Amino acid sequence: MPLNVCIHEAAIDSRQTGVDWANFCREECATYTSRNLIQIGGFDANGSPIVVEIDETKYFHRKYHRGHWHEGHWVFGGTERT
Repeated sequence: MPLNVCIHEAAIDSRQTGVDWANFCREECATYTSRNLIQIGGFDANGSPIVVEIDETKYFHRKYHRGHWHEGHWVFGGTERT
């Protein structure tokens, strides 16, 4: 979500406070994911390998649904089907 929308939705008066809050949340997410590593795949209880499907996509967008396409974001995902 864009920062200006977050600031509006949270009713924050100062842009600098919004930036500081976003940086704090980003750091907390990074800390959590580095401390809570979760492996997908591996082997099941019978010793058979677990299949993991991995996919990626890149989203592009147009500003205000007009004009030329702007560079997008890569999204990666993995799913265990068991």
